Amino acid sequence: EESKLHRVVTAFRKGILNGWPSQNMCFAVSAALEGYLRAVCGYDCKLIEGEVGDNYHYWVELSDGNIIDATADQFQKPDGETMPSVYIGECPKWYLT
Repeated sequence: EESKLHRVVTAFRKGILNGWPSQNMCFAVSAALEGYLRAVCGYDCKLIEGEVGDNYHYWVELSDGNIIDATADQFQKPDGETMPSVYIGECPKWYLT
């Protein structure tokens, strides 16, 4: 079952991207999402700057250590499988900070 947080993030991503691909939009989406989650939804979270593969990347880290990557679909897992549009969970080992 999709969590309320996942639904909120998916709708937020859709509103920001407005049909555009997520490629190179991680800062625009994640910085705005962090502010929204903090100010409107009451989450304790922070914007993280890191790297995925050879790319700089931004995502949001929750106080429990889990992450929200609202533009994860621009990357593939090490096994070649594409990441979901919105990833919420443990920080993948290939995400470097």
